[in-house]
Amino acid sequence: MTEEGKILNRQGEDIPEKHGVTARPLVLKSRGPLSVAIMREILCGNGLDGAVLLDATEVFRTRKDENWFATRRYAYFRDKLRAAERPFRVAPISHFNMGGVVADENGRTGVEGLFAAGEVVGGVHGANRHGGNALTDITVFGARAGAEAAGYAKSCERVNIDGLAESEIERYGSITREGSDPLGIMAALKKLMWLKVGPVRTEGSLRKALEGVKELKEKAKNVAARNAREMLVALEVPMALDAAGLIIRAAMERRESRGAHFREDYPDEDDSWLKTVILRKGKADEIDVSMRPL
Repeated sequence: MTEEGKILNRQGEDIPEKHGVTARPLVLKSRGPLSVAIMREILCGNGLDGAVLLDATEVFRTRKDENWFATRRYAYFRDKLRAAERPFRVAPISHFNMGGVVADENGRTGVEGLFAAGEVVGGVHGANRHGGNALTDITVFGARAGAEAAGYAKSCERVNIDGLAESEIERYGSITREGSDPLGIMAALKKLMWLKVGPVRTEGSLRKALEGVKELKEKAKNVAARNAREMLVALEVPMALDAAGLIIRAAMERRESRGAHFREDYPDEDDSWLKTVILRKGKADEIDVSMRPL
């Protein structure tokens, strides 16, 4: 649908054509540049309610019902969105993180006894990846990490785990019915990260995002939970804020554009940045930054 339809801004301009996004198929080969182009249009006021338009009316009018790969999805677009009659709104989403846990080729991490594989690990695909590559990633490195972890487990002695969860139980018990709204904090964090750290980034937007995260961390020191859903989000908020801080700092350090990372103030690739940014949580919530050559 994306290939045969037209992606338009509110003025009716063809966004891929306007921004020189030509590699096809768009969803596989131009995912990053297309997301940047769409976000540029939204940020400069050429969007519509935080999105742009996908005009697939001609596709729906001319293609027979049985020629769609997913019939339920086709019915949704036809009946719910009325895609044969009018354009509908689309926007980029965050579906994959190029960074992640530092691990070797067999899944060993810097934490003794912890092994990682798949999309939680950073660096396997560099700064971008084509659709579907995650499957080979988890198949190959999942097998390696599993075998390595099994060998490690066999070599270890049994340990007493009584009391290891005490700190987490205390955190659970510290959440009361009075305090900040965890759902509101999470919603504010999502909006902040989307607008300031999304497909289009600048030094200024990243600094504002970092300040915003600090403010939300203050609010999150006393979150409340009045039901199960709020309790779940209350437990997730500190981790989400930590992850957001790491993402922002990594984006601030990399003063170039590469793959899915685009800096409006540094729009070109720079060979001096052929290296990996390593982040570690230091004392007093500080983040230690180092570089590792490829």
